[in-house]
Amino acid sequence: VECLDDTYSWEGNVLEGPSVLKHNGVYYCLYSTRNYQDVDYAVNYATASSPTGPWTKAPENPILQQPRADLAGTGHGAFFTDKNGQLRYVFHAHYSPTTVHPRKMYITDMNITDDGKIVMDKNSIICAKEYR
Repeated sequence: VECLDDTYSWEGNVLEGPSVLKHNGVYYCLYSTRNYQDVDYAVNYATASSPTGPWTKAPENPILQQPRADLAGTGHGAFFTDKNGQLRYVFHAHYSPTTVHPRKMYITDMNITDDGKIVMDKNSIICAKEYR
């Protein structure tokens, strides 16, 4: 079953790296758009009432894209719940704003608001090697 396609030109003809979670009866599919080597590589999400859709892309997409001056090419991650019960998102980014490789891994707080929107806390982003 095809769940999503590249509806918008800013998606760059690429949708990849999906992960799905269910929260309060709603399925959330987080995925990345654009080529991973593009500085505008980004995280997006869509929602559905069933894992096979139909899926609706969030109007606030992308939800994680160049969140600060030193982070470019943010994408292709996965959610997890940490030992304190906080929903978090692990993703990779370019080595620097001008160099893709070797990419680095980062972690940020992720929340689902009362009105069902996914929000990435850009102020909580840390390099994964600093996470304990």
